[in-house]
Amino acid sequence: MDNQIKISTFSPLIITKKPEKTVRMFQKLGFEVRHVKELDDGIFNATLKDANGNQIDIREAGSKEDKDMTIIRMNVPDFDAAYELLQEDDFKI
Repeated sequence: MDNQIKISTFSPLIITKKPEKTVRMFQKLGFEVRHVKELDDGIFNATLKDANGNQIDIREAGSKEDKDMTIIRMNVPDFDAAYELLQEDDFKI
């Protein structure tokens, strides 16, 4: 397998106990807030985008037990190849 995969969409989701602080950090990096909403369960959620079209979603961790994590969402034309490549590097899927 070729060690490169074509990614047509790449959109990270950052789940954190400090969502507002994380939004401010990405604003300093050139991202603009596109929308902010409070979900039904009172959880803060924001979508940011930069001038190149890169998008990041930032969500508040749901409870005190939740830990910070980053989830990578991506679309690829060959799922099996992408899955194999990520598994080779011990990514959890």
